[in-house]
Parts: sequence; structure tokens; C-alpha cells
Amino acid sequence: RDLSEKTLKESESRYRELFEANPHPMWVYDLETLAFLAVNDSATNRYGYSREEFLGMTIKDIRPSDEVPRLLENVRGVTEGIDDAGAWWHIRKDGSAILVEITSHTLLFSGRPAELVLAHDITDRKRQEDELKYVATHDDLTGLANRALLLESLNQAVSHARQTGQSVALLLLDIDRFKVVNESLGHDFGDKLLCEVGNRLLQIVRGSNTVARLGGR
Repeated sequence: RDLSEKTLKESESRYRELFEANPHPMWVYDLETLAFLAVNDSATNRYGYSREEFLGMTIKDIRPSDEVPRLLENVRGVTEGIDDAGAWWHIRKDGSAILVEITSHTLLFSGRPAELVLAHDITDRKRQEDELKYVATHDDLTGLANRALLLESLNQAVSHARQTGQSVALLLLDIDRFKVVNESLGHDFGDKLLCEVGNRLLQIVRGSNTVARLGGR
């Protein structure tokens, strides 16, 4: 019995160490009430709520309102074992949003069915990925779609048109005597002219249309 109690205490000690000292936010919530039952220091530091504030909230309180239905559906589908719930937007106390990848595991907490959650903040990684994708698909001067994005959009439009029997329009515009503008007023002025033309085209097309610059540096 002494050995069993010692083993249990050592196991609980390791659990507390892994939970409290984990560099990623972690918490336990009640699967029925969705109330927070325990949070670690990383969670309070990252989200801005005190431990007492967390324990007076439910997991719905840190989600955008439009994601709550998906959250409830996800909770209803919780099964035993480790669950990779994917990426979710969470709201911090100051109102800012962070994107986190959620990994969870079911357990009994004080005799009640609960879920142990680890949240990995991927906000910076997602921002960098979006920036790299933007650079790869947009003209660096005008901010318009580049040739690669135009071809992708055109292929999608043609495919959709074939399925629906609709038509696709492709309009190619050229700026007359643009070389004269560059030579007489300078390349800086020519760049401003290109940007202004691009902005005016964006203002007169629908959001579903693509305006691209085929030239560029």
C-alpha cells in the first residue's frame, strides 16, 4: 500500500510539473458545463486573465461568437484518447485574437468527465505564411495580382464557366505612350501612374474580379 501511494504521489507530481511548467497554455474544462477547472501559468500569461477569472469562465468565453456553434459541435464529438482539433481563433482579455492549434485528451477530473487541452499559438507562423503567399502572388509595386495569381484565377473561372455554361471575360489594357512618361517625367512618376491606374481599376470592378499586372519587376 505504501508503495502504491508513493507511486501515485510521484505520478501526480509529474503531472503537476508537466501541466504547470509547460511553456504552452494548458487547461482542463468540464465536458458538461464547459467551465474551466484548472489552468496553468502559461495560459494566464498568454490570455491575460488571472487564474480566478479563468475559473469563473467557460471555454465559450475565449472564442469568437461565430465560432461557438462549431465549438459545441466539436465538444459533442469528443472521444477518448488524443484529439487534434485543428486551428481555432481565441480572444484574449484585451480583445486581441490569436490563432492556436488545439490538442486535447479526455480524463476524469475530481470524478467528472473533463478534457485536458494544450494550445499552441501559431499566430506569428500564420502571419508569416500569409505574407510569403502574398509576396508570391502579388506585384511588388502596385499590389495587384501578378501573372501567377491571374493564371490561377483564370483557370478557376474557366473551369466554373464550363460547369455552369457561363462566360468568362479577359480584358487586356495597355497604357499608351507609357515609355514617354518614364523618359520625360522619370521612373518614380511612372510608378505612381501605374499604381493610380491599378487603384482606379480596383474601384470599378466587382470583388470577385481579378485585376493583375502582367509586367513588373
